[in-house]
Amino acid sequence: MNNLKVILTFLTLTLLYGCVHNSKKKENVIITKENKKETNKEISSIIEVSNDTIIACLYYDEGIIVSINGGKTWNHLAKKYPIRYITLTDDGLLVGILPCISSSILFVSKDFGVNWKIIIYDDPKFCPIEIISKPKQQLIIKTQNKLEQSFNNSIYKIYKLTGSNLKSDWTYIKTINEKYVCCENQISDYPYEIVDWNKLVKREGKETKQIMKLYSFSQIKDILYRNDIVHFAGVGSTVRSSEEKWNGHTYYGQYNKISGYREFKIPGGYCYFRESNLGNIYITSPEGLFIEEKGKIRQLY
Repeated sequence: MNNLKVILTFLTLTLLYGCVHNSKKKENVIITKENKKETNKEISSIIEVSNDTIIACLYYDEGIIVSINGGKTWNHLAKKYPIRYITLTDDGLLVGILPCISSSILFVSKDFGVNWKIIIYDDPKFCPIEIISKPKQQLIIKTQNKLEQSFNNSIYKIYKLTGSNLKSDWTYIKTINEKYVCCENQISDYPYEIVDWNKLVKREGKETKQIMKLYSFSQIKDILYRNDIVHFAGVGSTVRSSEEKWNGHTYYGQYNKISGYREFKIPGGYCYFRESNLGNIYITSPEGLFIEEKGKIRQLY
């Protein structure tokens, strides 16, 4: 019996290591010597349980961070577990997901992050990869059959938890077929697009209107169009010093037809958006978590 426990523990740790190693591979991201020396504070996902309670998953570090005062202070929980997506269910469970290459892991806590149970999905035909439901709702997940995927076509199935057994009590809802078209220098959130790395254009029917060229950006990597405001984040001019440290900043910009354009410097070698379930747009970089409030950038973490 003791030998069986040792074997199971070894297999779990091996799977966790493999998932973490592969989940940290990201295209177009350079982890510099400076970032390696210090903790990379990038966030992989974020939810708002209420106006005061925020939960975010760390991308390069293990665990989650929780704030109960709107981001003024944070507690670091689940420090041993590489959780990439998180939610609080209608039953009061904290449920996190770590997608892997041919499997997935669920992390479940009944006491808001003090103790955790690990559930391994080692069947490549049923791999939970993302949480669809909002906080305080019945748990709904997106799954993937790892044996049916191709480079430009992915088939996902949506399931709802209808019992207490997170291993087997899943009810099928629907299938989603997503096709991916790779355009190296073009990203979009209709009707706005970024072309040629840093030109903002708007599609109006068959016509394309150039709005502006964003000279501070050498490459825009993320765009969101919400509430008549275009948000974009990307890399600015980067200068390398004799001390082998990257001194450049990245930028976050906003554009709308009435107020025009404004931009902000964000510390770190790159930055991306993380949109919460309440529609708030957060900015994350190796230096932490930021939000724009009344024309100023506030660092939350």
